[in-house]
Amino acid sequence: MSPRQLRRAPLAVAAACISVLALAGPGAAATDSDDIVVSATVAAQVEINAGSDINFGSLALGASATELAHPVRVIANDQYDLSVSRTGALPVSMRVSGTGNPDAPNTAVIAPFTAFTALGADAQFAERSSDITPAPPVGDVWGVDFETTIPAWFQAGTIASTVTFTAVTVH
Repeated sequence: MSPRQLRRAPLAVAAACISVLALAGPGAAATDSDDIVVSATVAAQVEINAGSDINFGSLALGASATELAHPVRVIANDQYDLSVSRTGALPVSMRVSGTGNPDAPNTAVIAPFTAFTALGADAQFAERSSDITPAPPVGDVWGVDFETTIPAWFQAGTIASTVTFTAVTVH
């Protein structure tokens, strides 16, 4: 580089800086931004209400009795499986009544509970496979029919069984 070019180099740099400042305009501010995601995990919740106890009253040996459309209410913010089990001496059969499937097609009755089925060990009888239940206090109300037949060999007196309904979220 010649001495003349060396003297002109700072002038060229100064001119370039002035040009850049002129393009940016007076008082132009520098900016920057950054994003974050704010989130929460909503816990699955399920509530079940099997309604009041059922008393078939006084029955003779070999007699049958039926309780129709007993409401079992489930409120859940997730899909769920619904099961039933029975413990005790009173033989009990159950089915989901014809009007008992709420919010179809989001819910379904599991075979064989479309007909009276003897209760014993835990068995799934219904499910909500999509969406969530209507908001509380509505929920899904399953109409459940119960039936018993007193065998010929039972001793006189009160006999009972406990029927347990269990709802489990599936996600």
